[in-house]
Amino acid sequence: MERRREELEKKRKKLEELRRAREERIGAAASAASALLVNPEAPARGTARREIDDLVASLVGERAVTPTGATDASSDAGSDKGVSASPAIMSPPPYSTV
Repeated sequence: MERRREELEKKRKKLEELRRAREERIGAAASAASALLVNPEAPARGTARREIDDLVASLVGERAVTPTGATDASSDAGSDKGVSASPAIMSPPPYSTV
């Protein structure tokens, strides 16, 4: 019976050690995350978004975009506004087995 108590006490100590180590890891991760949030050298989120928008515009083509994300009506000049693409038109052609 004494042997069993010793085993249980060892397991309790090991469990407490694991819990303490986990708390230290969580604390270290939290402090690292807060350091990233407060880093003054990191670019502002709006700046990064603007850079991405500029890159997409340069790759896809210029379209005037309002802050809400809607496209400017003048940029759609000449497009077919009343026509919508059906799923049949949008799907790829079937593969041939020839």
